[in-house]
Amino acid sequence: MAGVHEARTGGDDAGGRTTSRRRRRILVFPLPFQGHINPMRQLADALHARGLAVTVLHTRFNAPDPGRRPEFRFVPVPDGVPAGVAASGDVIGLLDAMNAAMEAEESAALRGVLESVLADEEQPPAACIVFDANLLAVPRAAAAVGLKTLVLRTASAACLGCFMAYPMLHQKGYLPPQESKMYMPVEELPPLRVRDLFYSSRSDQEKLRNLLARAMEAVNSSSGLVINTFDALEPQDLCSMLALGAWLPWTPMSFWRWPGVWRPVAILFYGWFGQARYGDRRTFRVSQKALRLRLRVQAR
Repeated sequence: MAGVHEARTGGDDAGGRTTSRRRRRILVFPLPFQGHINPMRQLADALHARGLAVTVLHTRFNAPDPGRRPEFRFVPVPDGVPAGVAASGDVIGLLDAMNAAMEAEESAALRGVLESVLADEEQPPAACIVFDANLLAVPRAAAAVGLKTLVLRTASAACLGCFMAYPMLHQKGYLPPQESKMYMPVEELPPLRVRDLFYSSRSDQEKLRNLLARAMEAVNSSSGLVINTFDALEPQDLCSMLALGAWLPWTPMSFWRWPGVWRPVAILFYGWFGQARYGDRRTFRVSQKALRLRLRVQAR
């Protein structure tokens, strides 16, 4: 495949590394900004360290250097970002152009890339794709080729809660923020105050609200969610998400619903990125002593 860089592993070694035929593969698709690329790379490194093959999908805009991860396979995805937009520094405008290009003709460009990647018989079978929720074309394209999706939220659990509540924050007048109310508590999101809320006065507000709404829809429709955080950092925010749930795969996950808006997702776990342990087709676990990622995928 043109533009694809890859490194292959051989058979079983003394440490018990599996062959390419027996290994499973994870696809990852980060948003092309450094604060999003690094957490996805850390997750990919952790999964690969325990035997999973990794294929990295990436935009041509701010493309990674394949030479820095020769053990990964890199596949470019057409992003259609005009040079003027790329150089403007307008992040929302860039995301809007990128998503529009990848969603053109019902995600045909991205779907074609996924079909080609999955059809490669020399690679291990793909278990799922882990993607950034701001890449709006992924859910539809992945569904079209029968690929499970997991969302990686690279920001905190508190940030995710704010994004989920973004329509409510506008409806109740917290946003746009007013100078006289900057220290007013946000009763629905304790202990946040108005000054703590996300708001960009330089961005096109309609595009921003549409992006956040669709990104949260992608979170809701995905088979699972990984949040870049850990227990000691955000105990209250994580407790509010997990308090009514359980760790058993057959337990209803209705704790993830935002009243009147969200459908239950299949799973929700949280963590940072450490070492990984691969069990079988149904379960992934990633864990480390201090930095932990707990992630379970229930095959449907």
